[in-house]
Amino acid sequence: MERIKSVRRINGSVTKQRRADGEHVWYFRWRDAEGKYRGVQFATTETCRTRSEAQEEADRLHLKEKYILPAIAAREGRRTFGHLVGLYKLQELPERWSTQHSYNSWLDKHIIPEWSDVLIDEVDPAAVELWLKKLDLAPKSKGHIKGLMTILFDHAMKWKLIPVGRNPMTLVTIKGGVKRKTRPQVMEIEHWAAFDAKLSEPHVRVVCVVAMCVGFRLSEVLALKWCDIDWKNLTIFVRRGIVNGRIGPLKTEYSEAPGPLDPSLAEILLEWRRKSDFIADDDWIFASPFMAGKAPYFPTAVRRKIHAAAKAAGLAEMFKGEPTKIMRHSYRSWLGTTGAPMGVIKDLMRHADIRTTMNEYGNGMQPAMREANTQVVRMALKTK
Repeated sequence: MERIKSVRRINGSVTKQRRADGEHVWYFRWRDAEGKYRGVQFATTETCRTRSEAQEEADRLHLKEKYILPAIAAREGRRTFGHLVGLYKLQELPERWSTQHSYNSWLDKHIIPEWSDVLIDEVDPAAVELWLKKLDLAPKSKGHIKGLMTILFDHAMKWKLIPVGRNPMTLVTIKGGVKRKTRPQVMEIEHWAAFDAKLSEPHVRVVCVVAMCVGFRLSEVLALKWCDIDWKNLTIFVRRGIVNGRIGPLKTEYSEAPGPLDPSLAEILLEWRRKSDFIADDDWIFASPFMAGKAPYFPTAVRRKIHAAAKAAGLAEMFKGEPTKIMRHSYRSWLGTTGAPMGVIKDLMRHADIRTTMNEYGNGMQPAMREANTQVVRMALKTK
């Protein structure tokens, strides 16, 4: 008898009970971490007529793994991956909204549904690799999920939820995980001319001209203020970004690097300022009149107008996705045609690397950066 009770504690039990309406249902029962009996309904006698069928259904639903193993682990001081995710969300989730949004998406849509009930020290790298392989995602997205799970395991060791050792995610490989699924599109001069001609709304056109002439992202262009421009030294500073209407810090210190402001682009911005109702130094350059200048134009609305112009110019396929990525990739490509050294291009793009060597051995000289940027500005603005 004692042996039967012991087996029940380990495996749980399937019992049939009658509800208030008279229908019989199947319950799975187990003892929680504190030794108290718990139960959950998982089937009816219509779907499972016999106890053996009910047991098969409980096994199919992995009820033992979902309820009993975490209870046993808790009594032993072990934790589930879901517990780890909860701690991470509570204590370590990045403050930057866009990063936080991406992390929560990976966690809620993929990681938690698959691994929440598994004990941290029983997450099998081979099983993770197989699971990632089956996900209907681009290799780069799978790489992001693996990277987030790597961070989670690092925190599990830091919080002493598992012994300190080799991170098991280092054993997981993703084919093409660091490569793009498709090559980024790049505009030729004639593409830009056709697109530029279809930009009918003045604020959208100036946004695109700035993005094309300095290689900034849409989130960075829309978050510019007049005080970010040093007119005397013809320099433009990027100090913040806007994502889904939320103003926040930039992703890395490299993104905060200032860029040269070509005189031709400066004149366009000055003309825009003369026409604007919001010209104070602390005003947004692209202040929305619908928000009485208290916020920039909403990114989604600007993207929609950019896509409409691209469609009118016959470039809809090229502009799929984030439109200023096309301009940023084009800016990078056009810089390459100027003959500028790779270190100069790196600094104009505000990239973190041409790997370690470029990071550790100095920045591009300002005169060289200005010359390369000026040549790109001439390419873009001569089409007006």
